[in-house]
Amino acid sequence: MHVQIRSLDGQLIGLDVDEFMPLNVFFEAVSGATQITPRSLLRIVFAGQEWEDTPSKTLTDMGVQDHSVIRLVATLAPLSPSPQCITDVPFISNNMKVANIHPAMGLSSGGNTVTLEGEFNAETPISVRFGNITVPCTRQTDVTLQVVAPAHAPGTVTVKVTNDGITYNVDAVIYTYILPESQEPLTHPILHSSCNITPISLMAGCREMPLP
Repeated sequence: MHVQIRSLDGQLIGLDVDEFMPLNVFFEAVSGATQITPRSLLRIVFAGQEWEDTPSKTLTDMGVQDHSVIRLVATLAPLSPSPQCITDVPFISNNMKVANIHPAMGLSSGGNTVTLEGEFNAETPISVRFGNITVPCTRQTDVTLQVVAPAHAPGTVTVKVTNDGITYNVDAVIYTYILPESQEPLTHPILHSSCNITPISLMAGCREMPLP
């Protein structure tokens, strides 16, 4: 089967592997593909679980399927009196991509669920910006995001994503806010009377006709 490794700089590296490949063999393959040596420096995460470099488990045991995206997480020694301590560094990427949005239209009052499709980093919390309003995701995976659209003035806005609140993806998509039907401008013809309005004529009744 074919899997993809998301490297520390956000790039995807393809690997053809056997579904029953032991994890220690997979670590060796990833080390060669990413040129991260020794392989003890590798931190591999999938479905929120960090893997161990062990022969006792296989890719199937870890729930890996064809076209799964497996993530690398950086490990750095912090500047502290304990140099041997290793700390996880959250993966921050400017390379997240939004390919599609649906629905692409909603009421200006907001409140509807919107789904984004593309390439994302599901290991860190992602926020979505509608115009200049940023809201958190309600559900996120490596390929889809779900978010509740915020209220916004009617019109078209760009939609972008971020996982650090500072940098946003480059390829934005468009979302359009519209007014509820009850607030649409009136388009009915104005009625006028074919007779003079007087108290007597009102009592007698007048025939009303639309303006030409």
